[in-house]
Amino acid sequence: MATTPTCIPSPQPSPHKRTLSLSTAKKFKLTAQLELIDNRCHSTSPKSLSGEGAPEGEGNPKELRTKFVGEVDLLESKEPLLQEIKCCFVLFPIQYPEMYKKAEASFWTAKEMDLSKDLHDWNNHTNDNKCHFISHVFTSFAASDSIINESLVDK
Repeated sequence: MATTPTCIPSPQPSPHKRTLSLSTAKKFKLTAQLELIDNRCHSTSPKSLSGEGAPEGEGNPKELRTKFVGEVDLLESKEPLLQEIKCCFVLFPIQYPEMYKKAEASFWTAKEMDLSKDLHDWNNHTNDNKCHFISHVFTSFAASDSIINESLVDK
């Protein structure tokens, strides 16, 4: 008979992070121990606060979204994207879809790059001097990039 492994608690905060003072804890209502997701061994998002068990004054989603705008003084072990979930065995363990979409939107993807008009512009809108200059600039970038790659492979 197989037994379910017990959950390991979340990692401790890094020593370089400053700890929350008592006044900061009262300001953000963090005096009680926060319930960690990985201690419950669930692979789904935590229940929202707008239900029946919501604390007073925290049921409004607009208020919650504006609560942590700007600099947030959270411990590293309490940041939602850095919490390790040991019981989540799925291909894409996305618990916070809004945060994931914002992080994904901050990077360029290949779909956003429209390179279809580049060849037309290269052939029709540049003269021989510009083509020669741009080709040499690209050549120098490619050469320096290959030198860096060779030094990285050697190490």
